[in-house]
Amino acid sequence: MAQNQIGLEIGFDAVRAVELGGGRSPNPVVLRYGEIAIPAGAFDRERIVEPEVIARAIKRLWRAERFTSRRVVLGTGNYRVTARDLTVPKMSLRRIRESLPFIAQELLPFPVEDAVLDFYPSALVPASGDREPEVSGLLVAILKEVIAGDMEVARLANLDPVGLDLIPFAISRALNVGQHSDEVVAVIDVGATTTGIVISRGAVPLFLRLLRAGGLDVTEALTSRLPLSVAQAETVKRRITITGTMPPDLELAAGVASDTVGELLRSLRNTISFFNGSHADLPISRIYLTGGGSRLGGFAKELATLTGLPVSPPRLSSSISYGAGFAVSEFAASEGAFIPALGLAIRGVS
Repeated sequence: MAQNQIGLEIGFDAVRAVELGGGRSPNPVVLRYGEIAIPAGAFDRERIVEPEVIARAIKRLWRAERFTSRRVVLGTGNYRVTARDLTVPKMSLRRIRESLPFIAQELLPFPVEDAVLDFYPSALVPASGDREPEVSGLLVAILKEVIAGDMEVARLANLDPVGLDLIPFAISRALNVGQHSDEVVAVIDVGATTTGIVISRGAVPLFLRLLRAGGLDVTEALTSRLPLSVAQAETVKRRITITGTMPPDLELAAGVASDTVGELLRSLRNTISFFNGSHADLPISRIYLTGGGSRLGGFAKELATLTGLPVSPPRLSSSISYGAGFAVSEFAASEGAFIPALGLAIRGVS
């Protein structure tokens, strides 16, 4: 019988995990989930500086939620990820991945031995004339130094990392598993220090971009430009909006937040425009917006205005089921916080 699989997201302010059953069900079965806060100072922006602190938090989480396995799929959302279009001769996905070190070097700005490589197929290119059938997709390269901190945390927490995936891909997978749709959507995840955009057609990723910007930028702008502590800035962030009128005591803070996220919003608009311009036959129909940084008041509304697309929170695939006695309503009320870990776990069992 297949082992249960766990997806683990090491976030800026919390670690989150979701466990899926490893039985014969064709659909993912969520058995357990949980999160625990990480003390301030464990990260220096996107870099882990106190792995022991995070490892202790993970151990507490495993005890509290009684996860049954130490095999985990880790997620990363670091902006230092390279994605390239790649077309290779038709072969199994396993063989494609094995061949990547030999065919990817000319596409990357760093030695292949310094990176973890993966391939996400998007389309089969049929044979034509003397040309054999091919597979097109996305080559993704993650520098090993980028994930060294995550791997060290896993080692200290006595976990066995059996896979690694990008957070934007994990989110898209959780939304599309078991579905058969050709709709082209953009999933935008605004994290603390990185914003990820993955554009997919159904469950097939077509485009990836990672931006070095997120919710922490607003916090830092508020504390540097106004007499606010970090805790006060976080409270203010929950009260302000970047659209509409604010009371006098919040006008300055709202202006600072608006100035700070303005560049990110324009970058997102430009990314959507670039994709639509280069894929005229695959227009994006909607945006699913998630991540803690996206909860800033007015962010979703402004993004919809700039892109001309409907923007909404992500909806989990209806193919996902839950174990007996599982608190489905509590899981659904988590505002999408566990979607990345769920998508990571789905990769593990698939």
